[in-house]
Amino acid sequence: MIPGNVGGLHWGGVAFAREQGLLIAPTNRLVALARLVPQAEVGGYRKEHPDRETTGQRGAPYAMSRIFLRAPSGLPCNPPPFGTLSAVEVATGKIRWEVPLGQLPFPGARPEWGSVNLGGPLATGGGLVFIGASVDPAIRAFDAATGAVLWKGALPASARSVPMSFQGPSGKQYVVIAAGGHDPAFGPLDNAIVAFRLP
Repeated sequence: MIPGNVGGLHWGGVAFAREQGLLIAPTNRLVALARLVPQAEVGGYRKEHPDRETTGQRGAPYAMSRIFLRAPSGLPCNPPPFGTLSAVEVATGKIRWEVPLGQLPFPGARPEWGSVNLGGPLATGGGLVFIGASVDPAIRAFDAATGAVLWKGALPASARSVPMSFQGPSGKQYVVIAAGGHDPAFGPLDNAIVAFRLP
């Protein structure tokens, strides 16, 4: 499957930057091989292919098995970028900007290649886009109009979540995100809610 079963666009959804007239969307490009396995053969298939994710799918005659096509280094076999953040003009459907999102934690991985990402963006009325999503433990702020990275905040683990924003009793605005991690091969696991106060 190309761009893969975790994207193009995935469950984290899009954000609408109203002032700029843009839909902001995280995307993935990670080639995967998936197959259906008859339920009666799932046990033997799992033993024969322990490197593949195989799920039962209760009530269906087949289980699903998938593997992402990766080189021995761990990097995806398809060309980069592997993950991006894109802005689509609502009025025209054209992509105004597209930038790499995150960085893979493998030797030789370059920032311009982006990272696989699983989470959505938050667009603010002030023209900012906040997103965690990538496998590296960070949240970033982008300029909604241009896609320029304006800020990067460290997290205890990656954030497969959608940030939210609120105004505190003092009138200050906060951005909050859940950081939990994922497969330990991609970085640390944690269980944290992290808040950042905007200036």
